[in-house]
Amino acid sequence: MSPLEQHFLTLVRSGLREQPAEDFPQVLPLPHWQAILDMARKQTVTGLVFRGVGLLPDEVQVPDNIMFSLMMEAERIKRQSALVSETAAEVCARFETAGLHPVVLKGPEVARLYPDPSLRESGDIDLYFSPEEFEKACAVVRAEGRSLTPASDGSVHYDWNGIDIDQHRQYFDLHARKGLPPVPSAEATLLMLSVHILKHCMGAGIGLRQFCDMAAAYRSVPYDREKLLACYKATGTARWNRLLAAFLERYLGAATPYSAGDPVSPVTGAGEPLPDPDGLLAFVLAGGNFGHHDAAREKVLKEGGLRRKADTLLRFLRRLPFSLRYAPREWLGELAALARGNLRPE
Repeated sequence: MSPLEQHFLTLVRSGLREQPAEDFPQVLPLPHWQAILDMARKQTVTGLVFRGVGLLPDEVQVPDNIMFSLMMEAERIKRQSALVSETAAEVCARFETAGLHPVVLKGPEVARLYPDPSLRESGDIDLYFSPEEFEKACAVVRAEGRSLTPASDGSVHYDWNGIDIDQHRQYFDLHARKGLPPVPSAEATLLMLSVHILKHCMGAGIGLRQFCDMAAAYRSVPYDREKLLACYKATGTARWNRLLAAFLERYLGAATPYSAGDPVSPVTGAGEPLPDPDGLLAFVLAGGNFGHHDAAREKVLKEGGLRRKADTLLRFLRRLPFSLRYAPREWLGELAALARGNLRPE
């Protein structure tokens, strides 16, 4: 890890934990600060970097133009976060009036777990409905005069207040059906967030924001350690969650189920130290938010259509060594899903 990456992660960790950064240089050259700001934008964690900078000791010199840029972006993030939260509340109220029971996934729900929820960047809203209520919810949306766009995974998209709503048929983005915890529960929330990161690691890419979400959830959600580890083992995600825990502990200073007590457990079958997460960090930093900042991926996303779908499949195949090591069952399930959905002509 380069000094630049170390300084960037130090500020993210400081903002996430609300603790002043330790051993941060008093003076950094302006290009170094600009590079940190660029990394924050690509990883969609500018709000956390802003907070981390605010917690720096007085003797650390932050260039005025960098401070101004951070302040402007923090205000933008706060406005967007407020709009997303207000829209989520409005949408849920509409469904509840119709007797339905929407569950908000990620986004504004996970933002509540941060020290300052307004600094967590938000984009769309993910909603889950039980199989019995999914089509009824679609009917409510149509009655509002809004158009529904189906996705290859069976979800639907629609616009509400200029915010994209992604309505899901499944709470867990998992092909495993055994060992799932009850919904809602603390263990369900943590498994859902963990698997969301895994699926993007198996494909085009994932940004640091989702790892910050997981760190915040581990800190704030009152889970039962043994139940959670048993759930990870039963769903075939234990090896992945050990790698994820190593990442969170090393780079974000987070406590995980593997931080508490002896990691050797009859529940997990673990007996070795947590794996080295350096390769995962390199993958995250290279692609940025959902891999969108990889130069080749940026070009393909602009072209869209079959080219985008073919690129998604190729990236999925390139991640084969990672996927077979950490989640082989999910890789096979995801391959089948790609064949059924993502390669269909638009």
